[in-house]
Amino acid sequence: MKALRCYRGLGLLGLFIPTAIFTILILTIVNYCMMKAGLSADLRTLFTLLALFPAMDASYSLFNALVPWFVQPTRLIGFEYKEGLPAEARTLVAVPTLITSRDSIDEQIRNLEVHYLTNPRGEIYFSLVSDWTDAKQEITPADMEIYEYAREEIAKLNEHYTGNDQPRFFLLHRRRLYNEKQGCWMGWERKRGKLHELNLLLRGDQDTSYFPADARLPKDIKYVMTLDADTRLTPESVTHLVGKLSHPLNRPVFDDKTGRVVRGYGILQHALRHR
Repeated sequence: MKALRCYRGLGLLGLFIPTAIFTILILTIVNYCMMKAGLSADLRTLFTLLALFPAMDASYSLFNALVPWFVQPTRLIGFEYKEGLPAEARTLVAVPTLITSRDSIDEQIRNLEVHYLTNPRGEIYFSLVSDWTDAKQEITPADMEIYEYAREEIAKLNEHYTGNDQPRFFLLHRRRLYNEKQGCWMGWERKRGKLHELNLLLRGDQDTSYFPADARLPKDIKYVMTLDADTRLTPESVTHLVGKLSHPLNRPVFDDKTGRVVRGYGILQHALRHR
């Protein structure tokens, strides 16, 4: 038990150290097999470098598979919300993305629709949180054509599912800002900046690089669930996750002196499944 407590106290090092060890072991085995096959030192070095990222990915998957055998996960209690999320647990599912073409927008719109169909009940809203790609100028006619197309497709989704009375789908898009270091116009801080400014926007801050948001974007959104563009939600997964976050025993307690959450949870990550 003492060893387990020490391991939990490592924080992120408890992930990085085992993953690094597994990666080194895999690369050592790969290098040994190549040496036995008679490859030259230069080729062994080249193929070892090429194998680095696949080895890291395999090590991370191996670590995730082994951890439950040694460290029992803490199962969190939570509200069931059988009738869907109530207003006090209002949630926005946000998908950071780039809008580059009509085809890419069509794909993102289809994904957004699937997210809704797997989590249709209660106070759950869905948004693309988007940037244009980097450019040599702030805005081009092609940019606006793509942006307007995305807005039209979002409006069609709302018309189909809600009649536009209270939209469930939104497009939150940012202007480019000039980055002197990169020498181009780009979305400020890229993905990290999108999420940072989204947090400000939802708290009522109008001083962001987002275009003016739809006035019907719900107020008092309490939780944000961020998804990669290629992630798929399972049925009722948003309700289950928010049910745990909103339970009184799991609510975060913030210590002003240390600037840390000392009890509860401010962030939860849903289990990932590879298809």
